[in-house]
Amino acid sequence: MAPYETDDSTDTGERDELRAGRRRAGPLLISGTAGTPLGSYFCLTRPDGFGARPQFMCLPEDVRPSGGVTYRGRLDAVGQAVLVVGAAVGVTVLLDGEVVARQEKVEYYESDWGAVPMFFRHQLALGEGEHVLEVVADAVDPREAVFVDCVAGAGSAVNSLVSGAGWEAETGEWRGRTVEHEGRWGELQHCYAAVRPHPLPDTEWLTGAPVLGAAVLPLRSTDTVRERAQRFRFTVPPGTESLDLPLELPARVRIGDGTETRLDGQVLTLEQPLPEPTEIEVVTAPTAVRRGGSAWRGPVRVRAVAAQLPLGDWQLLGLGGWSGGVTYSREVEVPAGADPVLDLGRVRGSVSVVLDGECVGEAFCPPYRFELPGAAGRLVRLDVTVNNTLAPYLAEATPTAWAFPSQLPSGLLGPVTLRVRD
Repeated sequence: MAPYETDDSTDTGERDELRAGRRRAGPLLISGTAGTPLGSYFCLTRPDGFGARPQFMCLPEDVRPSGGVTYRGRLDAVGQAVLVVGAAVGVTVLLDGEVVARQEKVEYYESDWGAVPMFFRHQLALGEGEHVLEVVADAVDPREAVFVDCVAGAGSAVNSLVSGAGWEAETGEWRGRTVEHEGRWGELQHCYAAVRPHPLPDTEWLTGAPVLGAAVLPLRSTDTVRERAQRFRFTVPPGTESLDLPLELPARVRIGDGTETRLDGQVLTLEQPLPEPTEIEVVTAPTAVRRGGSAWRGPVRVRAVAAQLPLGDWQLLGLGGWSGGVTYSREVEVPAGADPVLDLGRVRGSVSVVLDGECVGEAFCPPYRFELPGAAGRLVRLDVTVNNTLAPYLAEATPTAWAFPSQLPSGLLGPVTLRVRD
């Protein structure tokens, strides 16, 4: 596929940009899964709203460096300037013929396209008029490339000089123009001298307001005129009295086997706390961009009061993504005689046992048995706190291959017995 670019203005002054890279000589693995189709993304900006972005530049394919390579560009600006230079070789930076910065050679990782570059930031002071910026690279390998992003000025009078095709270049007896380097070293946005518009709308919170260009237009569209409901189901624990549902779309909610009701706002307050683990279903009508996880601004949050919690795996009790502690409490009438031993049976997690406000033991592995001194012949209160690991939270909030299924069960599984010696 040959490189091409479209710049078609619409009646509203918007611009649609599309850029495709030149076909490589060999196969390129884009996805980790064979046969996965290649997707694409389009964004709309106002004319000149996206602005030029720096690309790596190098010499034409048939030119071999002779000693060093001088890259030369021109910038008409005044005031303070920020210059970012990326290279894997030694670099000298000259402004109007005067040396203003030097970078040492970087011994770093090698890739298919040569040594991976490192980036350095410099501050420059520019007077009025046109300025000549020269970057002299100690290049000996034809694959070596240079990245330059210089942004100067303030307010509406911001100008930039970015690397790419068309810079003046010279090495030895050769004089000519640079070409864009086809290598890839990942996303370069963090290496820019100033913030450019993010390709997604409403992302100023992520990168800050753009210094160059304008934000992408926050347009919304639907992929069909026929609504098709999407349903989200999850289980909440006993004692739940309200839920925070930060949805981006209007929704209906069903609690357990009840009927669907319209969600008014994002907080669902129940008439009374739930007596048992209960499934909640949230129903929305998706749009082209508000489907799946995009229909939510954040996680569902549950507010609960103390309630009866049966023994068992927390995954089945509405606490599948909970990483923390749960306290099981009850009063027990202990028969007279010898002090008893509390046997918790099977536990997934670490345990601490408190007798009438005093800790009598802790354990993180079997056997989960604890002597209860002074408990014989009276009514006592037992508090058993089980704490699990981060695995359940990580597996649900940030899916990872390192949270194994065997790490997810948690809780007091029992059977719990009070053993009294004869």
